Amino acid sequence: MHSVQPLSAGLRRLPRFASAGVGALFGLLSACVQPLTVARSDAATVLANRTITAPNPGLPGTHKVARLYYGSGTDARRPEYRDSITYRTGTVDASAFARTEPANAKSRKKYWGYDNTAFPLNARVWYPEGEGTFPLVLVVHGNHRMTEFSDPGYQWLGELLASRGFILASVDENFLNGNIRRGE
Repeated sequence: MHSVQPLSAGLRRLPRFASAGVGALFGLLSACVQPLTVARSDAATVLANRTITAPNPGLPGTHKVARLYYGSGTDARRPEYRDSITYRTGTVDASAFARTEPANAKSRKKYWGYDNTAFPLNARVWYPEGEGTFPLVLVVHGNHRMTEFSDPGYQWLGELLASRGFILASVDENFLNGNIRRGE
C-alpha cells in the first residue's frame, strides 16, 4: 500500500524545466479564470406564490384495503405462508443464481427446510377492494439477518398505497439473507 503524496512533493521530483513549465501553466490558467461571485438567493421571492394544491400523500386514500398472502403452504418458519395463504405457489430452482458454501447450505436447509433448489414464492399483498385497474408495486427487500423477517415491516406502506389505488406485494426473500452460522 502506498501513501498519497501532496502535489508539491511530486513537483519537487520533476526536472527544473518541467517544474517551471507546470508553474507557468498554473499561472496562465489562473489568469483565465474570473473570480466566482455568488448571487444572493431569490428563492423566497420566486417561490412565494408557488404552492402545490394536492392532497397530503401521507394520508390514506379513499379505497378500502384488503390483504392476502400467497406462498407454498408448507413453510415451517413462517406460519402466515403455511396457514393463511389465499394462493398456493410452487417453488423456484435458484441454484444457478444463489450459490452457498456447502456448510452454510446445510445449516440453511436445516433452518428453513429447503435449499436453493426449492425456494418458495411468498408475499404479503395489500390491494384496493373493488373493481378497477390498479398498478402493481413490488417491494423486494433484504440485507439483514435471515431470522429477522422484514416483509411485515411494509404493512404501513402497503395499506397506504392500497388506499390510494395501488396493489403492493411485499415479497418474502428472508431465506436469501445473511448466514445462519454467524447469526447474520
